[in-house]
Amino acid sequence: MRVGIEASMLLKERSGIGQYLQHLVDGLGRVDSQNDYILSFPSGFKMSAKLPSFPYPNIRSVGVRASYRTLHLATGLGRWNLPRYWQPFEAVDVFHWPNFLLIPGVSGKQVITIYDLTFLLFPDYQPWLRMMGLAKGIAQSADRADMIIAISNHTKRDLVTHLGVSEKKIRVIHCAVSKAFRPIESSAMRPVLAKYGLPQDGYVLYVGNIEPRKNLVRLLQAYSLMKGRGNFCHPLILCGGRGWMNKEVYDCVQRLSLEKEVKFIGYVPDEDLSFLMSGATLFVYPSLYEGFGLPPLEAMACGTPVVTSNSSSIPEVVGDAALMVDPHDVDGLSVAMERVLADKDLRADLRRKGLERAKLFSWEEVASQTLQVYSEVCAPGFRRS
Repeated sequence: MRVGIEASMLLKERSGIGQYLQHLVDGLGRVDSQNDYILSFPSGFKMSAKLPSFPYPNIRSVGVRASYRTLHLATGLGRWNLPRYWQPFEAVDVFHWPNFLLIPGVSGKQVITIYDLTFLLFPDYQPWLRMMGLAKGIAQSADRADMIIAISNHTKRDLVTHLGVSEKKIRVIHCAVSKAFRPIESSAMRPVLAKYGLPQDGYVLYVGNIEPRKNLVRLLQAYSLMKGRGNFCHPLILCGGRGWMNKEVYDCVQRLSLEKEVKFIGYVPDEDLSFLMSGATLFVYPSLYEGFGLPPLEAMACGTPVVTSNSSSIPEVVGDAALMVDPHDVDGLSVAMERVLADKDLRADLRRKGLERAKLFSWEEVASQTLQVYSEVCAPGFRRS
């Protein structure tokens, strides 16, 4: 097979979809030396990073004329006459769109990955321009695709319930944890923690974009309640890109007088993130809705106890290896955080369970299952559901 993959998200700071794509392509290179993979990138536009390279002879990159923004905004607006933007592009047997939306006119069978339906279920949490692009584009892309990869059973149910997609058209392939996420000795952590100005004796950590769906205002309120009880002095570290619609988060820090206790450190690359997770006493992730929820699993792989939400796909991911709470319950979140920080035995139990849980999710397995999808849609006699 010749497999094309739209790889624009590898040009950005790799949170979420970019991480998925990076590890998927690397996993495909490890498990498959027989098929050819062609990564398509925008050319003729300023790029935020150099093109990534993969050390596999069957994976290479080509350029297309349009930018990521042009392609996906045009798709969302229903402007389907875009094949010219993909010229010249080599013919492939199957083309994989890993960022929700599919552009018609590219050769081969069409596979898309859909992570969640935030745009539909939480429209108030999305910027207007993003909403405009996704609301129409995802429904049309789901209809046009030969196969859809959903990253959790929860996302599959949402696709069936809210978009009317046939279950026969969906394959659930969970995300996984990079081998970079592992417990790290304190001596090795010191220079990395110092680089970000973090204490060596522990802190509470959140990793993810600063945006409404992540429920950070309630996290700050819960942290303030815990601080008011006077039992702990662990600072709260918020790690991730600025996202969107986040003014209320920064205002909340000032309103609750948490400027000394709360620190925003921005986006942190993978090579440092496992050090930060290993150095945390507690990882907290109170998101309202996730298609998968990878950061809690990454924290578990580092041996860090996790407090997270009991909503959407997160219970499917963390199992019994995390302390889960209602993300709308500020008091409950505060009590759960304090309980983990106070109870050494509970932290040890969560660490043990978390390390075992993380072992169940492998990028090699993700790649193998994705390769099965490519083979399925290219098989003789395949018919779209």
